[in-house]
Amino acid sequence: LDEEALKETAKKQFSLTGQSLPTDLNIESLKKTMSNMGSVESFSLSHPQLSNNYCGINLYLDEIGQLKHLPSNNRARTLAASCGFDNVPLAGDMYIGRIRCI
Repeated sequence: LDEEALKETAKKQFSLTGQSLPTDLNIESLKKTMSNMGSVESFSLSHPQLSNNYCGINLYLDEIGQLKHLPSNNRARTLAASCGFDNVPLAGDMYIGRIRCI
């Protein structure tokens, strides 16, 4: 994991809750914990709504792919851009899924 990116991400997350980054934060321990995590994040390209017959399209990705220095996924970035999401930093392997609300 990229230590500087990890610190910046942690600072942003703590600031969202009105807190500052703890001075005794053990970055090595945090890096080890996070690198073993495998949480999946969904990125919605299209929300289900009447105009698309209630069909949604999602990308599924590793939520800390950038911190793991996974390579940029140009195919996913191109797909996201075609849906109006320019310059979205998508890294690593992706799964795409279609959902239909009835």
